[in-house]
Amino acid sequence: MYQLGDVLRVTVYGFVVHEGIYTDLGTVISSSRRNGYVVEESVRDFGAGREITNIGPLSDISPHLALAHARTKLGQKYKLLSDNCQHFVRRCYRLKPKSPQAEKVLMAGVAVMVLMAVF
Repeated sequence: MYQLGDVLRVTVYGFVVHEGIYTDLGTVISSSRRNGYVVEESVRDFGAGREITNIGPLSDISPHLALAHARTKLGQKYKLLSDNCQHFVRRCYRLKPKSPQAEKVLMAGVAVMVLMAVF
């Protein structure tokens, strides 16, 4: 079903995504807002009853290397705008850490501030 290093994704509240990396133990490592830090948990706990989408690996680096990097981050604190689940999986795959959903939240906040300043 899932392969070592696959990025798994669930949608929460209909629009927020949560991503993690599938491991050699059949678990998922993710930076979890729910737990407040990077955790390794069962696929069942990761999905929390939601549909899981398999994105596959994010780059051509070895899934073993991505997983090794992920395990070094266990216990690292979750931060919405700089160290969320999307930043986490991209760092593990040696990609630029970015989070499209965090960027949208930040831009919406800026837009509200601009509107408040104008009115």
